[in-house]
Amino acid sequence: MPVTFYLKNIPNTGNFLVKTNNVSGQSKHGDDVLLSTLFRNHSAELLTTISKIIPQIETAEDILQDTFLKVKTCIHSYNADRSQLLTWSKTIARNTALDYLRLKSSRNSRLNQSIDFSQAELGSRYICSINIDRIGLNQLFFALSDEQLNILKLFYYEGYTHEEISEELAIPLGTIKTRIRMSIIILRKFFN
Repeated sequence: MPVTFYLKNIPNTGNFLVKTNNVSGQSKHGDDVLLSTLFRNHSAELLTTISKIIPQIETAEDILQDTFLKVKTCIHSYNADRSQLLTWSKTIARNTALDYLRLKSSRNSRLNQSIDFSQAELGSRYICSINIDRIGLNQLFFALSDEQLNILKLFYYEGYTHEEISEELAIPLGTIKTRIRMSIIILRKFFN
């Protein structure tokens, strides 16, 4: 259900807080009634607290459910002298939402490891390098002139810019760009 539904249905809660100040001596059945009342009267407020941290409503509702499970598990540690039950529950809700974000962030950071970390983890025997003989490009270069081949090697394998190639070979810049483009068109015919 959307948050607006919950927000519209928040009842008057003043009496509830007074009634729940003494929960330490309640029985198991009393805890269930207390939790039921807490859910009925304050789930919208707790959901609002969670939604400020987690904007996705489905996830926020899941965290609300986790919050009530934690409240039920830890209700014996609630101390009415330190805070009201709603305040204590909001703290649990906020911490549960933050724990979810930390866990999600931790999962994402493990998935997004840097390439340096991965290479160090694999060791030096698994170094990746491009060998143009093994992928078959050398066999395709027969279709190119020596001049086109030289320009492609400078541009793609040596990392030269168009301007640097133009200066190095003393060929106009437009001619360099045209020869690179024509070479790519020739090589592309082999892949189509």
